[in-house]
Amino acid sequence: MMLRHVFGATVALCLFSTAAVAAQQTDTTKKTIKFTGNFGLVNAAGNSSVTTLNTDERIAWTAGVWGITESFSVIYGKNDSATTASTWSGLLRGDRALGSRLSLYVLGTYDRNTFAGFDRRFEEGLGVSVQALSTPRDSINAELGVSYTEQHNTDTTSNDFPAARVAGTYTHTFSKTAYFKQGVDVLPDLKVGRNLRFNTESALVASLSANIALKVSYVVHFDNLPQPGFKKSDRLLATGVQVTF
Repeated sequence: MMLRHVFGATVALCLFSTAAVAAQQTDTTKKTIKFTGNFGLVNAAGNSSVTTLNTDERIAWTAGVWGITESFSVIYGKNDSATTASTWSGLLRGDRALGSRLSLYVLGTYDRNTFAGFDRRFEEGLGVSVQALSTPRDSINAELGVSYTEQHNTDTTSNDFPAARVAGTYTHTFSKTAYFKQGVDVLPDLKVGRNLRFNTESALVASLSANIALKVSYVVHFDNLPQPGFKKSDRLLATGVQVTF
């Protein structure tokens, strides 16, 4: 409990210091904002009745060395008799560049997946991000940090623990209109070694126009110590339309 309060205070102090320094500086930098949304829907009626929805959005705001990112996603499935999938997640992140390749970050995430045994999970973290590779066709971004997880399970129990965070993203550009992206996020529990989680996403995007593209993605969520009665991994293959502006 004490560790959670200390970690929370550290994150709050970092956010406060960032806001204070930013407020004291004269705003002469160019601001940019980018929105990306993905949407996929399948609805069958007649001999079978099934509805499957996957949608997510991401807003990235930058001004000089400062950046804020917000994202939210939903996966929902339903048939004649019951809900078959319901996953909700959100993220709020702040970045402060220290140079052309190095930056600091703080983040907070929220997840809900009752089909995996938990009705809400919060994570607060901070760390460093490095642009390890940057070429016209390939880029690699690596991150290292610490986080604190608070998980409330469907059986009314809870799991709170500190964790390390190792993450990375690889992007390969095939052309001006197509690219491949591979992301991984590893979260080992610092108290219980077997309690390891990781998330991966493989995505292929091909543009149809300046603002519209087709996207195919494969996502894996793995938990080495799931709640009793639940499986270790969830996998999702999704296709849909991506809108960017």
